[in-house]
Amino acid sequence: MADHYLCRYNRPHPASKFSFLVRSFEWLDSVDLRFQFEPMDHVPGASRDAQYVVRLNNELYDSVRATTRREVEGKFQQAGVSINAAVDALIEADVDNQMRALSLSERLAARSTTGLGFASHFDLHARILHAAYYVFTPENSRGSENARCSAVAAALNGDARRDGKPCLSADHVRRAVNDRFFKDLVRASLRFAGRDELFWQIYQIMAWHDRLTVRALDYLWRLAAKDSRFKKYHGSALADAIQEHRGMRQCVTWWFERARPSPPLNVPLAA
Repeated sequence: MADHYLCRYNRPHPASKFSFLVRSFEWLDSVDLRFQFEPMDHVPGASRDAQYVVRLNNELYDSVRATTRREVEGKFQQAGVSINAAVDALIEADVDNQMRALSLSERLAARSTTGLGFASHFDLHARILHAAYYVFTPENSRGSENARCSAVAAALNGDARRDGKPCLSADHVRRAVNDRFFKDLVRASLRFAGRDELFWQIYQIMAWHDRLTVRALDYLWRLAAKDSRFKKYHGSALADAIQEHRGMRQCVTWWFERARPSPPLNVPLAA
């Protein structure tokens, strides 16, 4: 029992998978990937992560702009209008206006009541454990809640128990998911008074993205265990090594591009 109180869910064992997840989320949150709906300029001497954000933003901008232009062209063609130089100029002007409107709406959303972002209203450790609860337990598991929480704790401890130091327990997981996360959820909902539908839409996006991110990081963890360059690293040190080697955001985006996950119609609220 004494060991239980020597470990807290917000102070994970430094060599555990949970510590790896926490440090990885911190690296991911340090890279702002909000789409600008306008091209970004490359800055000479910018950091690797900053250059990556510019490249990804511009690729997405080109893709959205091309799709928007095809839609506008389609409307002219359906109206029986031939595309000539004059009409092409009108199409480009229409596309420019639509992209500016999208850019403005994105900037307004960034200054909304979500502040630094919806996820900023939640304790990071509880948020990750909430996501991990669904990733590391079978979707149709008939086991007790304690058994499910024990499975999550075992998955997140990884090899950390080998040194005999205290690690996560089922009680740590349960308190983080059923207590801290829900308290944060209630506090966040108060910022959306009278806008319940918007609140739940944003919550579902965050929950879906967090669970996919945990899946991506779990894959990177297992991949690193087979790579001689990373075998000596554990927990948060492994996250730092991946960030140094290639960039955490780059690696997670690579997983998303390979997995191509689709958002669910409905994300369960919690355990």
